[in-house]
Amino acid sequence: MRRLLTLAAALALAGCGLFGDSGTTYPVAAKDARATLLLTEPPLYLFGSEVAKAMVSRDGDGTVRWLLVDRLGTGMITLVARTEEAGAKQTRVTVSVEAPPGGRHDEVEKRLKENPAIVDFFKAAMAEQIDATFEKREFDMMAIQGQMVAAAMAVAPSIQAQAVEAARRSDAEDRSNIEEAYRREAQGPSYEDYPEEDEPAYGEPMDEPWSDY
Repeated sequence: MRRLLTLAAALALAGCGLFGDSGTTYPVAAKDARATLLLTEPPLYLFGSEVAKAMVSRDGDGTVRWLLVDRLGTGMITLVARTEEAGAKQTRVTVSVEAPPGGRHDEVEKRLKENPAIVDFFKAAMAEQIDATFEKREFDMMAIQGQMVAAAMAVAPSIQAQAVEAARRSDAEDRSNIEEAYRREAQGPSYEDYPEEDEPAYGEPMDEPWSDY
C-alpha cells in the first residue's frame, strides 16, 4: 500500500509540472524535426479568445518559438519547443511555456508562476499538437482532458470572484439610479424638464397667420 501511495504521489507531482519534462522522441533527424515544427500551428482556440495569431521563429540552437499575440500584436505567451538529437535519426522535442518578450514579460511571468495548472494545460495542448503533426493525425482532445479539467478547477475561484464583483457593481449602479430618480421626484419638475421654445424676433408676428380656407 505504501509503495502504491508513493507512486500515486509521484504521478501527481509529475502532472503538476514539478518534475522535469523529459520530452518526446520522434524517429526523424533533428533537421527534419525542426522543419516540421516550423510548419506546426498551435491550437489557438485552446489559448483564449484574445489570441489572434501565432508568430513562429527559430533560434540558432534549434529551438522553435511560437509567440501568441492579440489583435493589436501584443505578446501574450510564448510556446517553446527545444530539440536535441537522441540517436541516429532520433530527435527529442521538449515543450515549455514562457512569458512573452516586451513590456508584459514580468506581469505574465508572475501569472504563469502563480498558475502551474494553466501552464501544464498549455504545454499539454502544444505537445499534443506536435504529436498529431509528426504522426499525421487529428488533434486528440482526450489526450489533454486531465490537464484541461485541472486548469478549469484552478481558475474556477477567480471566475466566481469576478462574477460576484460584477454583480456587486451592477447592484450599486441600480441603487444609484433609483436614488437619483427619487431625488428628482422629490424636488419636483424643473425648468430643464420642459423643452425650450424659440421666441419670435422683434417685428415678427407672435402666431402664425391662419391659412386660407
